[in-house]
Formats: sequence, C-alpha cells, structure tokens
Amino acid sequence: MRKIDITTTQNVTIEYELATVMERSLAAMLDILFVYVGSFIVYAIIAATTRSQMFNLLYISLPASFLYHLLLETLNKGQSLGKKIFKIRVVKINGEQPNFFDFLMRTAFRFIDILMTSGTLAMIAISSSEKGQRLGDFLADTTVIRLRNSDRFTLSQLISVR
Repeated sequence: MRKIDITTTQNVTIEYELATVMERSLAAMLDILFVYVGSFIVYAIIAATTRSQMFNLLYISLPASFLYHLLLETLNKGQSLGKKIFKIRVVKINGEQPNFFDFLMRTAFRFIDILMTSGTLAMIAISSSEKGQRLGDFLADTTVIRLRNSDRFTLSQLISVR
C-alpha cells in the first residue's frame, strides 16, 4: 500500500494511505451513476412537462456532473457520495484544508483526466505519480487518501503488548 506523509499547519506529520486506483475508480463510477440517475429524473420531468423534441439529456447531465463534484467535495470536506461510500477523501498535500478553488481546479480538469480519455489518463497518472495524483490533483496540489485504517489486530496481539 502506497503512503504519503502530510505535515499539518501545526507542524505535525501524519502518514496516510493513498487511495488505490480501484477505490477511486469505483467511487467515480458510483458518482457517475448518481449524477446520471438524477439527471435522467430531471430530464424526464422536463420532457413530460414541455414536450420539447429539442431538449437533450446532455443539457442536464454535463452541468449536473460539474456541479455535483464541485459542490459535494467543497461542502462535504473533500468527499462526493462515491468517495464517502468508499471511505476516501481529497486532501491538500501541504496539510491545509482544500478550498473552493482547489476543488474547482480538480473538477475542471476532470473533463480532461476522466471524460475525454475514458479515465485512462487519470489511471495512468495516479498509478505512476509518487503522490497518487491525476492532472487535476497535481494542479490543485491535492491527493486522495483512505480514511479507514487497514491495520487490524487480533486479541492475542493486543494482549501481548503489555
């Protein structure tokens, strides 16, 4: 498991496990599912009430995808619904709390990293970078970490610590 040391603003260094490509990919797939189900419901309501043939699902889903990631990560301390389910979170490399502009940068480059290349560029960048960053993360100075601790102890190990 790849790890990263992040020094907080209080000058305390904390070691985190980086989220794996698989965890990030599965969280992204869940997010896509949430966005498109929500977009389809809104589209169905609009199509039923206006009866317009000119209206397209993309008119809803693209802005919804952009706003979904930007707003949820900003308001939810670096977690979209998919990230929350997989217990991963966006953090700044320098230990500060990510701000709106960091999430805006990540979201803007999501279209290049993920949508334009079907996720291939993001997977290659995350796998090959030391800090597990895709292009949007690199530009925003962020990465995605695991929140759950993978260290597990048995009762016999705890008893032997005395």
